[in-house]
Amino acid sequence: ETTTSVYLGNIAPDIENNGTPAIPPNAADGDDSIGVDDEDAFNDDLSISSGITNYTISDIPVNNNSSETAQLMGWIDFNQDGDFFDSGERATVDVLPNQTTANLSWAGFSETIDGITYARFRITTDTNLITLPSPVGLALDGEVEDYKVAIATSSLILVKRITNLIPNPNNIDFTAVIDDGAPENNDPNWEYNFLQGQIKVDNAQPGDEVEYTIYFLSNGTGNVQNVNICDVVPDNMSFIENSFDIGKGIKLFFDSTTEDLSNTLNDDQGEFYSPNSDPPTFCQKIDPITDNLVSVDSSNNNSGAVVVNLDNTLPFATGAGTPNTSYGYIRFRVQIQ
Repeated sequence: ETTTSVYLGNIAPDIENNGTPAIPPNAADGDDSIGVDDEDAFNDDLSISSGITNYTISDIPVNNNSSETAQLMGWIDFNQDGDFFDSGERATVDVLPNQTTANLSWAGFSETIDGITYARFRITTDTNLITLPSPVGLALDGEVEDYKVAIATSSLILVKRITNLIPNPNNIDFTAVIDDGAPENNDPNWEYNFLQGQIKVDNAQPGDEVEYTIYFLSNGTGNVQNVNICDVVPDNMSFIENSFDIGKGIKLFFDSTTEDLSNTLNDDQGEFYSPNSDPPTFCQKIDPITDNLVSVDSSNNNSGAVVVNLDNTLPFATGAGTPNTSYGYIRFRVQIQ
């Protein structure tokens, strides 16, 4: 029986006599042969990181217009062995009447490795199926949707350069591309001539302004999500708050577009945490005594910290400067004290 009271996504399921199995080159879309494509819980195939043993999908769109509690079930073949029956590969959650979103969490599965695998989701009020969840078999109501899952390694590399000195009496060339021997410089997916700037500048004086640029590139085999970049202002330097406009001391280049960001917390992607304040916990700096990375808090945040939260997912680079959303830079200026 097909009902329109319990289903995934925004489009109610239609009746199909039989779906077409995913035998290459078949795309397993035989259940879309009648009516519109009702496989719409997710806009695209799923992508998760390799090396994980727990995973959550939030805000899955669901519809429960019945008067009963439904259950949303999800299976992901994390170890890519062709079935959904291994430890940790099933997740379930109740869906109350009139509930519109739900979260599914998996835990305890084998550590993921790069590859292509598959997921199945189903929702139903069928008490037999709720008692014994199964990725196969008939149900009295509900819907089943299948998706391809790409398991891939996310990686973000950073390169920092000095891109201006004001004044510049020695006419230092800040358009140069200098290789300091670090492997991050030589990734073939950097846009050509992108990593401009000097590694160090001699003879800078108190009162001079120094411009820093932090270049970033998504260079793994999977997309990078929730990117937060923090750069702590070096000791004996002060952040220049109005470098690019009034109240805007941070510049972001991303997706072929340059934007001046404000220093104010929580109003756009840029934030400046003033000296002696607590920046986000991911902020770190080099300890001058031990030469080790240490966390930054109000006790050692001597000159402030620049933070940029990239709202966008960074797709992995597939070629030099391709796509243009796989790379960019952050820029700010400080004054030597």
